[in-house]
Order: sequence, then structure tokens, then C-alpha cells
Amino acid sequence: MGRAAIRLSPMPRNADQFFRYLTVISDSINDSDSVELDLLTSLLRDTIRQENGNPYSESNLRGVLRNIARFGIIKHVAENDKVKIELRVNLVGKKVNDIGD
Repeated sequence: MGRAAIRLSPMPRNADQFFRYLTVISDSINDSDSVELDLLTSLLRDTIRQENGNPYSESNLRGVLRNIARFGIIKHVAENDKVKIELRVNLVGKKVNDIGD
């Protein structure tokens, strides 16, 4: 039996938007390198916009975060009835072209 492909949709529409997601995540983490999912989605709604200027829906933003987690950059962690996002890579001082380094 064949395996179904992993669907990576939704994702940021381009490298610049992807980098903005990573920047918001990096700037939002606390001393334990994590941020609550509800707070992060609120910050993303205020920062990342569709091409028409409207904010993305909360479900779309959470879908993007799930797909970014599949790459190992962030991790979803359930703790005390809340979901936290942990940052798994160091983004300090990185630029769009340096993300692979």
C-alpha cells in the first residue's frame, strides 16, 4: 500500500514572509525559549498579512506553525492545559539568506 504525501499547506507565501514568521517567533520567546500558542497567534495576526492587507485567520496561522514544526524549527509542547511553541534553532543575527547556515 502506498503512503500519502505529507501536505505542507498552509505555508508562508514566500521567503520574506517565512522569515517574518521566524522573526516574530524568535522575538516572542521567553527565558525558557518558548511562547504560548495563543499569544503567538495573536502577535502573528498583528504582524503577518495577506496580500490584500487582511490578517490571516487563527486556524491558518496555527496550520503554518504546525508545518514549520514539521521542519524541526519549532516544536509544539503541551504543558498545564496550554500549548507552547519552543524555538529549536538560533536565529539571532540571521538574515533571510543565512537561514540555512
